[in-house]
Amino acid sequence: MARFSLERLRSFFNPRSIALIGASDKSSWSLTVYNALTEHGFDGRVHYVNPRSPNVHGQPASPSISAIGEPIDLGFVMLPRDGVIPTIRELAACGVPNAIVISAGFAEQDDIGRVAQAELVDIARSSDMAVLGPNCLGFVNVQSRVEAFPSTFDHPLLAGPIGLVAQSGGLAATIMNYARMHNVGLNYLITTGNEAVLTVADVMRFLIEDPAIKVVALVIESIRDVAAFTAGAQRALEIGKPIVALKMACTPLGKRLAFAHTASDAGDDVEMDDYLSSNAVVRVASLEELVLTAGVMAKTGVVRGKRLGFVSISGGACEIVADAAVKAGIDLPALADSTRDQLQELLPVSCGYNPLDTTGTAVTSRDLMALMLSVVGSDPSLDLLLCNQTIPNPGTPGADSLMDMLASIVPALREMPCSTFLVDRMHLPIADETRTFIAENNIPFLSGGLQQVIPAIGRAIWWSEKYRARSSGPIE
Repeated sequence: MARFSLERLRSFFNPRSIALIGASDKSSWSLTVYNALTEHGFDGRVHYVNPRSPNVHGQPASPSISAIGEPIDLGFVMLPRDGVIPTIRELAACGVPNAIVISAGFAEQDDIGRVAQAELVDIARSSDMAVLGPNCLGFVNVQSRVEAFPSTFDHPLLAGPIGLVAQSGGLAATIMNYARMHNVGLNYLITTGNEAVLTVADVMRFLIEDPAIKVVALVIESIRDVAAFTAGAQRALEIGKPIVALKMACTPLGKRLAFAHTASDAGDDVEMDDYLSSNAVVRVASLEELVLTAGVMAKTGVVRGKRLGFVSISGGACEIVADAAVKAGIDLPALADSTRDQLQELLPVSCGYNPLDTTGTAVTSRDLMALMLSVVGSDPSLDLLLCNQTIPNPGTPGADSLMDMLASIVPALREMPCSTFLVDRMHLPIADETRTFIAENNIPFLSGGLQQVIPAIGRAIWWSEKYRARSSGPIE
């Protein structure tokens, strides 16, 4: 049985009042969290606790938690290890229901730290306190503008339908900036550290039941609560929400480092791979794959089948896709004779293959590419169609004419019988102006370039087959 209800977890990640305990002008952690909360739209109350200074960051400070004199939803603890346990006791005595402990030096460090972490757990359980950490960096709720995190993010943050849970706080911060750079929006970034109380499985369950989240992304060293994780994974599959995971610490050295990092027992990697696969969790091998696969799957949803069509003005791009599709287990079926006949009428030089090289002729006519896409997208042998097209940065040479062509293509994409998306040839950062253009024109664009997007689609197909199979029997 879950220790915390969904309603309780919702309140944890949507606090209206936060106490920064250990707030100090001498602490870069404190200043960074203060700036994150006060400069980026959090409209709740922020309190500062410092027994040695009446003012912190230009704000009045309280000498203790009890001296605040107001209800506190979340205590953010930034103290050395020796100060954490007395602070958790005081939070419990003051009826504070939730806490984040970013302090390190607990079970990951030594026997004294393991004893201290066990005491933290005892206090939390006896007082029904939900605790994130210790040894984590907190969380970000983008939509609600809660940055309870020592943030070094590029702003404004890009909201989107992905919820990220990471045992590593440092990697989480990197992921947030990388995702924004490639137009992949995250609604939550939540770090768990040592998982003394709240585990990855607890947070995963919260995200799975959030209607704004379409994909859950994980960065994990281990799974501490296997039963809860399994239940969450099966629930996600039941309601059609993919889970994409980067499982780290696969080698003997990696496992030793994981234990030193968050006291995680990383386990046998072959067994973990089988376990994740049996629970329809999409496993990836890098941070880049994690972000871009989650981004692709958030847009494709359940893919109808494994038959892909591809259209490009570049014959070389067609060759890249042909090779990548084979490796990803994607079919590239031959187009129907009727489709090839229509393409021949539109473009006599076309060979009518799939992938389809339209040649540079398609660039000379504003409407030709849209017509060809409509023909290919109506082919009954396809489940998914990609059109290779760069989204230009406004103001660059040739951008205006290319944007005009895109404007003519997009309506055709929306009317396709099969799901259709644009994809660039290469994995390039997306400028703010380009991101705005994509959003304003509702362009179905998959970020990552061909070498990332094609494998991501292969993973989406794999997961979709698991999803469909669930209704007819056990997951294989």
